[in-house]
Amino acid sequence: MSRLAPLLGGLALGASAVAAEVELLPLRGDGPQDASRPRMDAVLLWQGPAADVQLRESGGWSTVARGVVAPVRLRRVAPGAQVRLVREGTPGEVVRFHPVWTPADLAAWSGPGLRGAEVTALAGTPDALWVGTTAGGLARWDGQAWSHLGRRDGLGSDAVVELARQGDTLWLATPRGVAALAPDGGRRWSVAELGGVPRGLAATPAGAWASTDEGVVSVDDVPSPVLEASGCGRLLADGADGVLALCDPPRRLPGGARVGWPEGVDDVVDAHPTARGVAFAVRGSEVVEVVGGETQDAVALPVARLRRVAPLGDGLVAAAGEDGLWWISDQGVRRLGEPAGLPSPRVLAVAPSGNAHTAWVGTDAGVALLSQDGTASPLPLAPLAAGRGVRAVAPGRGGVAVLADTHPVWLGPRPPRGWTALAAAVGEAGRALVRGADDTVWALVDGALLSLDRKGVLARWRLEEDAGSLAAGHGRLAVATPQGLRFWIPGARGLSPEVTLDAAPRAVAVGEDGAVWAALPDEVVRWEAGALVAWPVDQVRALVALGSGAVAAGDAGLWWLGPGGTLERLWSDHAVDGVVALAHDGRRLWALTGQGELWTGGQGAPRPIAPDLLGLEGQPRGLQADREGVWLWTDQGAWRVRGAPGGQTSER
Repeated sequence: MSRLAPLLGGLALGASAVAAEVELLPLRGDGPQDASRPRMDAVLLWQGPAADVQLRESGGWSTVARGVVAPVRLRRVAPGAQVRLVREGTPGEVVRFHPVWTPADLAAWSGPGLRGAEVTALAGTPDALWVGTTAGGLARWDGQAWSHLGRRDGLGSDAVVELARQGDTLWLATPRGVAALAPDGGRRWSVAELGGVPRGLAATPAGAWASTDEGVVSVDDVPSPVLEASGCGRLLADGADGVLALCDPPRRLPGGARVGWPEGVDDVVDAHPTARGVAFAVRGSEVVEVVGGETQDAVALPVARLRRVAPLGDGLVAAAGEDGLWWISDQGVRRLGEPAGLPSPRVLAVAPSGNAHTAWVGTDAGVALLSQDGTASPLPLAPLAAGRGVRAVAPGRGGVAVLADTHPVWLGPRPPRGWTALAAAVGEAGRALVRGADDTVWALVDGALLSLDRKGVLARWRLEEDAGSLAAGHGRLAVATPQGLRFWIPGARGLSPEVTLDAAPRAVAVGEDGAVWAALPDEVVRWEAGALVAWPVDQVRALVALGSGAVAAGDAGLWWLGPGGTLERLWSDHAVDGVVALAHDGRRLWALTGQGELWTGGQGAPRPIAPDLLGLEGQPRGLQADREGVWLWTDQGAWRVRGAPGGQTSER
């Protein structure tokens, strides 16, 4: 796991202080040692009439579908298998199978993945794909697994701006300088040596150059100025030895001669050679192809901002910022976006793959291999990518179930049986996620309650109206409905009849005695054996059952709700205001505020742990605690707190 900070604490709290480790849930994929790719489902698309579909994994060909038209879904196919179409008895071209990774597939395979999923640059070598990211350093995909290089390995920064390949040498630019990774040893130049912050790279057999905010520098041996021109952006390899520098005006390297481009080719942000000439991406929304020094075609795309262009088959792919990809060919213009399988429509980089019919695409949520037929096969990310919003965390034996804003994710060596089916059923509609004492996973979706037991059996429980929250504990599951409460106990064939309340519960909790607590707008009620008891607490936002009572967080602070209607103010000497979530780990109470403050305390006074712990990491959403640890989540990710409060203060 990657740590947010080694130790958080250092707060002056009298004789004692709090020391607690806080770490991201495994963004780096602390998964199984066996990283072999599982069999995956995929969708096969083609253009033209019906055909038989044949598959070969090992040995001979077998027919898996007859006389069908696209699309066809192939079930549990091994990566590396081959597929072909047969029409009128004649086999067509053999295509190597690339699985289409869906969110559910990624959840089921929690092996090591790409860190820092926002991709800035791509470069292919004969044996690997190199990926530059905004925060995950330099990643390498060898076709089976990811490996990473970062600051700890000698790079100047974990933010990679650009990549360029020169034979067996890979050049990379970061905000702190330029580095060359070569078989005979790496080299590195600082910003001071370059005379400015790197903005672009280009490499050919004739040399390597870096553009900075002060001009263009040759970086093959000792950095030396080539152009003292401000405003130079990308450097574009043009032919075997030439490089175009997108300065104002543009220049050709190594000589630095000015380049006169045809009318209409102004303010270029990217360019790439095509079979006929050069295609330019003009700032704004236009792609222009120039052949023999003259403009041949200019295509205006309905996009806000073009970023990159790259060849694909007999056409051209234009990366279109927030709007996915656009494939431009003699047949017209076609949009390729998330429906095609891209991890995200926000495309940041495009690069040739070495195959005329595919291209690499980098987005703010990962990398995909795009095919000319419009389908994309995303490479595996870490189980939970950084910067992803989390709605719920449900820890338990063998791993942690996480409900992200887009889909459920399993963090652990092995997902439960049936996890893929549950993740696919929940999808983006998930509202809540909990785990019961028997390790059953419960998920709340629009109009239904889903359960996945330890045997892998997935059940669906219909709800007449959309429920808002769940709570599990001590042999009972409670569901907060718009009119009240419903329950499930082990062995029951269905949910209980609804217990009608005066208003829709804002929060629900299950006590050690099986009693169910519910927070209403102006009171907290306890239901057990058909009896309701109420406590007058206004505007309760969070609730946790504790022993024979409960703790509620309202506008006026924290309150203890005890037997016989007891109501006592907790932590009255401390300004624990704006609490959005409560939890109890068996020893102490935890409170999370909307400002990102995490408080904890037992019978005595509470002690804050890093008051602005989450202030820079998103809006706090929830808190979960048990005897194994404390989990909290925000709209930017999930976090775990380790270490008992108390002891000597430790520096960060």
